[in-house]
Amino acid sequence: MIFFFIRANILSSIVEAVNLDSQNQMALHTTQGCLHTPVDPTQQTGSPGQLNCNSTDSSGCTVLETKQGSFGQNFANNGGGVFATQFDFSG
Repeated sequence: MIFFFIRANILSSIVEAVNLDSQNQMALHTTQGCLHTPVDPTQQTGSPGQLNCNSTDSSGCTVLETKQGSFGQNFANNGGGVFATQFDFSG
């Protein structure tokens, strides 16, 4: 399952998991030269995966949710939830 949106040549997915996965993964797919470089661990709660966001060379830059139950059966058992994203050009 994947939920994504495209804006200004950027494809972003906020729900990205398959089959029996128990954790959600987020990904950002951009043009060449964009890298995900988390410098402060307090700025995100997930675990960085692929850091190259270039969608032509890789699967995009990814962040894996660190909490179990953000996808799959445990997510459903806990009542599900709402995924939201804010796309803001000003930062």
